[in-house]
Amino acid sequence: MTSSRRALAAVLTLAFVLSCGCAVIPVGSPTAAEEAVGGDLTKPFVRMIVSPPRNDWTPRKVVEGMLAAMAAYPDDPTTLLQYMTQKARNAWRPVGPITVIDEPTFKEDNGAVQLTTNKIARIEDDDRYVSDGEKLARTFYLKKEAGGWRVDSGLENGLMMRASDVDRAYRPTLLYYLNGAQKPDGLLVADAVHLRLKPGENLAETIIERLLKGPSSALRGAVGTALTGNVGVDSVTATDDKVVISLSGAPALADTDAFKAQLRASLEKVTAAQPIDVLHNGEPYILGIQPNDAQAWYPSAKSPSYYTTGGAVHYTSPEGAGNAVNGQAGKPNGYVGQALSKDGDEVAAVGADGIYVAPVSPNGEWQRVMEGRLTSPSWHRDGSLWAFEKGSGAVLRRDPGGAPTRVAAPDLDGKDVTELRISRDGVRVAAGVGGKEVRVGAITGGSLGLMLGNFQRLLTVRQGETVKDIAWRDGEHLLVLVSGKAGQTLMEIDVGDGETATLTSDKRLDSIAALGPQIMAGTLDEATGGPAEILEFKDQQGWVTKVKETSQEPIFPLG
Repeated sequence: MTSSRRALAAVLTLAFVLSCGCAVIPVGSPTAAEEAVGGDLTKPFVRMIVSPPRNDWTPRKVVEGMLAAMAAYPDDPTTLLQYMTQKARNAWRPVGPITVIDEPTFKEDNGAVQLTTNKIARIEDDDRYVSDGEKLARTFYLKKEAGGWRVDSGLENGLMMRASDVDRAYRPTLLYYLNGAQKPDGLLVADAVHLRLKPGENLAETIIERLLKGPSSALRGAVGTALTGNVGVDSVTATDDKVVISLSGAPALADTDAFKAQLRASLEKVTAAQPIDVLHNGEPYILGIQPNDAQAWYPSAKSPSYYTTGGAVHYTSPEGAGNAVNGQAGKPNGYVGQALSKDGDEVAAVGADGIYVAPVSPNGEWQRVMEGRLTSPSWHRDGSLWAFEKGSGAVLRRDPGGAPTRVAAPDLDGKDVTELRISRDGVRVAAGVGGKEVRVGAITGGSLGLMLGNFQRLLTVRQGETVKDIAWRDGEHLLVLVSGKAGQTLMEIDVGDGETATLTSDKRLDSIAALGPQIMAGTLDEATGGPAEILEFKDQQGWVTKVKETSQEPIFPLG
């Protein structure tokens, strides 16, 4: 037996012991930390083991113990009920999202305990982790029984867990599905979930089982998978030179290369650089999945960058300013909101009465393709053009050479949509609403009829702030430029879990564009209020000048 296999066996044995309840619980403490299976294929994780309430505990101590028992409930559903009276047990149900909270404060008064804290997030039934910054105040009313204080009322359905307990029991994971396009445009799309670690099961098994269930509600109907059917995961084992996945059931494999990419990307953090073999009912099924088998399925982060001056589109150069593109798109004009197609061969822009498109070619001329009061256009990687028509409140889509058609978007009905941006993988869509919030959804429906759905609120700005611009950095991260009294702030939001980071603040910023590690911004002259220069963001230097001449907006293809 190899060292890796011995370590895995030892971890699984330990998990079995703990799942049988064979842990020593310190007297007077509601919880104890023990080692159990999890992490990668061989590393353990710290799992909470809880004890029932004692008859000498105060009401506050009982509520604290109840929170610990909620954290352990999926593995131990009996101990939590011992913290409740029969009345509370009859009324409470462990249904709905898990509420993730910050460390709470408690105030005890005559058998009542008030818990005050901040909500951090909720974990949905489909494992989505959704950020939530609201305050939470809840009062639990306890009753003295023969065995001590018990919670009698004040409970709401569902579990409530401290963030520290979530960190112990869950692992943030990216599952990868397919954007549905044919090669070479077939790409992986990340679905962010929080997976609970299970006794007797290593994390790789948990990831594969969840991958085979299909995407979360954020991407349902928008992405696909290469392996379907009634499939079970029997085991995942590691040797010194490879990982072996054993499947059972009746798998239906539509595309071997695509499934290799899905599996490799989803297991990236737990299988390191080891090759993967997949067995079915003990027989070879897919062998030799290599570490680089997913690379061709990620969107490219390499592309020329562009900018506009006087409405004309120019390339950037190593020196900064560059030549204008060919055709009418490279000549000064009155258009704004320029956008470049995937290969940079077409430019779309907003004119006085609609959206115009010009080929980037010596004889390329502007042609109106959409009519009305429209947001800045956004290209899909399939060549279609998207925008929101403000007069009718409709999302419009135009295929190459065709007429625009309406796309249903019920979540945007009646909303003041100021921006609409399709992600580079062609799946997600971001919408600025009323200058006050940003929502993220997905293009769903496929052959049954396209629709924008699955929307969730990603950001709501504070009073006195305005969303000035949004731009996709990659398929998982959206940049949002917010204007406030103190100037402009550039934030990066993970669309999977809502985690937000402030990248920089600069009062000059007016517009943004991004592609992978590259971020550029258009600026305003502080004296005149007109266009100034194009800046580029460097991690170690902050904003540096990219194009000195008077310029309007930076551009990358798509996004």
